[in-house]
Amino acid sequence: DLCTVDPKNAKIVYATTETEGLWVSVNATSANPSFSVIPSYPFRQPVRVFFNPYKSGEVWVTSFGNGVRIGQQSGP
Repeated sequence: DLCTVDPKNAKIVYATTETEGLWVSVNATSANPSFSVIPSYPFRQPVRVFFNPYKSGEVWVTSFGNGVRIGQQSGP
């Protein structure tokens, strides 16, 4: 499992899991952050999350066996 912090907003953290898909927290800097699964990510084994440095809000998710998915981040 791996966590990636949004470089423009430390409150947003993405977590990859081996069998439970992609998760996100929009309150990661709080004392008790909460995470929820991202149902629009269709694969259970994401590996890494990257932010496109040239296009604000664009997120790239690599996976084991599902290539790269590109999505637009929606803010809190």
